[in-house]
Amino acid sequence: MRLYNTKSLYFYVGSGLAQVVTIITTFYIIKKFTPAAFGQFSYYFSIGSIIGSFATLKYELSIPLSRDSKEANDKSNLTILVSMIFNLLFSVIGLSTSLYDFNIYFLYILLLSNTVSINACFQQFLLYKEEHFLNGLNPLIFSILNLIILLFLTKNNGEVILSSYVISNVILLIIYVISVQRKGYTLFFKKISFYKDLFKQHLDFPKYVLPSSVANILLAYCNPIFIGYLFDKNNVGLFSFSLRILMLPSIVIGSVASSIYRAQIAKLYFDNDFEAIKLQTRKLFLILILLTIFCFPILILVIKYIPLFIDMSKWMGVLPISIYLIPYSISQLFFQPFSNLALVFKKNKILLSQNILQLVTTVLVYAAAFIFKIEFSLFVIFLSAALFVVSFYSCYRFYQILKMQK
Repeated sequence: MRLYNTKSLYFYVGSGLAQVVTIITTFYIIKKFTPAAFGQFSYYFSIGSIIGSFATLKYELSIPLSRDSKEANDKSNLTILVSMIFNLLFSVIGLSTSLYDFNIYFLYILLLSNTVSINACFQQFLLYKEEHFLNGLNPLIFSILNLIILLFLTKNNGEVILSSYVISNVILLIIYVISVQRKGYTLFFKKISFYKDLFKQHLDFPKYVLPSSVANILLAYCNPIFIGYLFDKNNVGLFSFSLRILMLPSIVIGSVASSIYRAQIAKLYFDNDFEAIKLQTRKLFLILILLTIFCFPILILVIKYIPLFIDMSKWMGVLPISIYLIPYSISQLFFQPFSNLALVFKKNKILLSQNILQLVTTVLVYAAAFIFKIEFSLFVIFLSAALFVVSFYSCYRFYQILKMQK
């Protein structure tokens, strides 16, 4: 398996087309909705996605690191079992405290968190099976469904965007279930003692990988929540829209290359072929450099000239915010793929330390913005620059893991 070949091309193309549809959806949202409405969607979407990401305890990342199909199947069932238990636990805690009210938004969060967890599990199972066509097709179907549902909903508030996203996720779950069953997956739970032992065997994932993912989850989902608290929903909309565009290289190519790279070097790791891992790592680095050089200038030009085709009068200020967020976006493009080295080589303490470093950096920037009452534009500049420096230091630490292998 290579980072780019005929088989993996389906994954890249499917993810790329899915993002094309997502861009069209974003333009439609800009035309129909206000930044405040998009900010409302981002707020509840972030809560559901955070819970869904935590609920698996990151056991889904162990699936591509399996020695055989039976082990991958067992890990998938363990992930589903764990995610269902913790999603239920989070819901009970939320309802028994002041975190949630039992209303439509609670149901949205519950559905979103469960589908995020299980869909992530099935995606990793298909990745292990090298079913790149399905992993490329399913996100495309999701994006098309999301756009179609949005077109048929008539209201123009944040709940409409959220309900469309949740419905699309539920349909995607059904598609994933059909896909994985056709590729050898069986949903058959064994004795609790078996999963208890399997849980303990891979305890490094909740012990190190889950805490390591906290920074990434906060970076991905908590920014809208914190920005809404420190500033306002309008700035949440500007920030979220800018990142949605600038993260396209990471989503379309970076995340796909990262997933294939992780599954690939895991197999090479079991074969003790460290030279091949170094070769694939250099190829990955070249791909990311080319993406940085060509993609980000093009995306800024797209944002600059959008007003020629769409009325952007409600979105004033999106261009400078997008420019300020370029270092942030580049940092995430590199950090995610290179962190796989720590995951595969079982250097999870290094992975944890570097994610904590990102988390602390993020918290310090937010604290500074709160204490010194920094204006929004200056806050974005500080956050973007700080994470750029920290992320590339982390990539250096990850690469040192590989250099130490003989």
